[in-house]
Amino acid sequence: MAYWRAPARPRKSSWRPFLVFNQQFLTLIRAGLPILGSIELLARRQKLPHFRAQLEDVATRVKNGESISEAFVAQGGFPIVYTTTLLAASAPETWKKSCNATSTSSASRSPSARSSSPA
Repeated sequence: MAYWRAPARPRKSSWRPFLVFNQQFLTLIRAGLPILGSIELLARRQKLPHFRAQLEDVATRVKNGESISEAFVAQGGFPIVYTTTLLAASAPETWKKSCNATSTSSASRSPSARSSSPA
């Protein structure tokens, strides 16, 4: 006779603190806060001691002149796609293209453009 067994509870992902940090970091930057100030703020609020230490080290390295991508790479354990994205985003040409693309896409969303699109 087989007994019914409750499914195992899913384990909390070890990525959760990083994902929460990244979402909050993006929100602060979009709100206009400086990158360094945002990292320092999120480091102070971080409850996990190891992750807090990593963020504090990132802030220190950035203060001392390292790029943000180099500072995150030095910590180890961060996804390569994350640090590569930070590297690409920190290039001045990328910022200019991003700003131009944003203003261009905003213009293409004019009321007349929206009314002609199929519903």
